[in-house]
Amino acid sequence: MLQEFQQYNRDDIASLLMDLEHGDAPAIASSAHRIKGACRMVGALELADLCLKIEQAAKQVDFLSQPKIE
Repeated sequence: MLQEFQQYNRDDIASLLMDLEHGDAPAIASSAHRIKGACRMVGALELADLCLKIEQAAKQVDFLSQPKIE
């Protein structure tokens, strides 16, 4: 199980880093969400909490960047 966790997270972390580089807030939130779920499954709760913060921040940035409706 931990080997699968490591492999999937390696790919998701690479995706998260690419998303951060491109400034793609929805993709950042999605990648962080996937990593968060995997962390919770193996009991890495502190890391899951950090991923939750990244996910929430990315969602907030995406919301703030939307055009205002007047």
